[in-house]
Formats: sequence, structure tokens, C-alpha cells
Amino acid sequence: MSHSNEGSAAGFQQDLAAVPSSLALVRRELDRLLARQRVSPGRVADVRLAVTEACANAVVHAYAEGEAGTVRVTAAIEREILVVIVRDYGGGIPARRPPAVLGMEMMRAVADGVSIEACDPGMAVRLEFRL
Repeated sequence: MSHSNEGSAAGFQQDLAAVPSSLALVRRELDRLLARQRVSPGRVADVRLAVTEACANAVVHAYAEGEAGTVRVTAAIEREILVVIVRDYGGGIPARRPPAVLGMEMMRAVADGVSIEACDPGMAVRLEFRL
């Protein structure tokens, strides 16, 4: 399991194993970043919810069962906007699995911007939050 951490006052990047236990590591880094920025507890909860959902989707859907994989989480704050990108390098949501519609609706409800980009390989979810 590879964990690289590049922390700064304005952001971080983490490469995590695509396993459920990695979600706690992402939340911890988000909490540190947002505490330094003095973000309100309600907004921190919104960010944690949306980013956790995006990471969980990557963990569950990006890689075939039993296949090792990586999820990269990049967070940066510029001009009072937090941008978080959750990127995987897997095959995407298989046709036999329905997309996580409820999770996407949840992300859109709490984030100020949500976009999904197909990458080669994988997918990237971009979340924006006004702080």
C-alpha cells in the first residue's frame, strides 16, 4: 500500500490503495487542511461527505474484484475555493453495475461544482467548494 503525502498550507496530494480503509486517511488530511483555513464545521462536513463518496466510488467501481489499484486525491485552495480531484486508474464502472446515482446526487447537493472526466485509464471526479 503506497501512501505519499505532500502537505502544504494550501493543499495536499495522496496516493492511496483502493481499499475502504484508505478513506479515513483522506478525511484526516481534509480535516487538517480545512482546520488551517478555519472553515466552518458545517462546510467541513459537506466536504468530507462529498469527497468520501467520490473516493468510495473509486474504491468500489474502478477496479475488478481482487485487483490492486490506486486512488489519487489532490486538494488545493485558491481564492476561497477548495478543489478536490479524486482520480483512479481503473477500468471504470462495469456495464453490469449501475452507476452510483445516489452518491452523485449527494455530491451535487453539497458541492458547488461536480464534474467527471474519463481519463486513460480511469476516471477523475472534480469537486469544488466555496469556503
